Amino acid sequence: ISQKKYRDANKEKLRKADEEYRKTPAGIKSSFKKRWKYRGLDMGYFEQAFKQYNEGTHCEICLIEYDNKNGNRRKNMEHCHRTGKFYGICCWDCNIHLIK
Repeated sequence: ISQKKYRDANKEKLRKADEEYRKTPAGIKSSFKKRWKYRGLDMGYFEQAFKQYNEGTHCEICLIEYDNKNGNRRKNMEHCHRTGKFYGICCWDCNIHLIK
C-alpha cells in the first residue's frame, strides 16, 4: 500500500495521533521550532531561546511577571528580523516598544 493510499484511508486516525503528539513535550517543542523558524529565528539559537522561554517567569526588560491572560504581558521571543540573532525573551509590551 502506498503512503498516499494509507493516509487517505486513515485520515482521522492520523489527525488524532498528530493532535496527541502536539500535546507532548516533544510536540510542543516542535511547534515552537517551526513557528520561530518561520518568524526568522536563526535555528542555531533555538535551544537557548526555548530554554529561556520555558524557564522565564519575568520579562527580561521591565522585570514584570509574565501573564498569559493579559496579552500585553505574555512571553515573546525577541530577535533580529534581518540576521535571526536571538536577543532574549520579553513581554509583548516591551517587544513592541523595541520595534519603534
